[in-house]
Amino acid sequence: MPDSTDGLTFSIAGSRIDTKIKEFTGYNNAGIIQDFTGSQFPYSPKWTVIGDAQYDFPISSTIDGFVGGGLTYNSSAMGSIGNVEILKIRAYTLVDLRAGVKSSDEKWIFHLWGRNITNEYYWTNALQTQDGYVRYAGKPVTYGGSVSFRF
Repeated sequence: MPDSTDGLTFSIAGSRIDTKIKEFTGYNNAGIIQDFTGSQFPYSPKWTVIGDAQYDFPISSTIDGFVGGGLTYNSSAMGSIGNVEILKIRAYTLVDLRAGVKSSDEKWIFHLWGRNITNEYYWTNALQTQDGYVRYAGKPVTYGGSVSFRF
């Protein structure tokens, strides 16, 4: 009898960056000269972590099943140079799940999936244009299915 951890796969990756402008004076979003020394680089979260887990198991001699999930975390980041608070992109965590069946030789795969299953509201971009602020929201919860064939 196979060990219960046979077919279990984990992967994780992460990064930590601490960006700071050492010395720079330039125009801010309002068109006023500003000293940006010590400001965080735009779109550079201090922490990023991505993880995934999947469990594959036999259903028959020719068909396997699998269940899995993924997690993505980004800490807060600035959408502009100069640490403009209204352009701060908040930290967010996304959770994805999947389950399916496949042939043992992986010539075909069918699976159902859910992305951002907690329906986390998050921004991917924030910027100032003229006299307004714009934020681009990330994708809401989505569900679907996929079929693939290899020849």
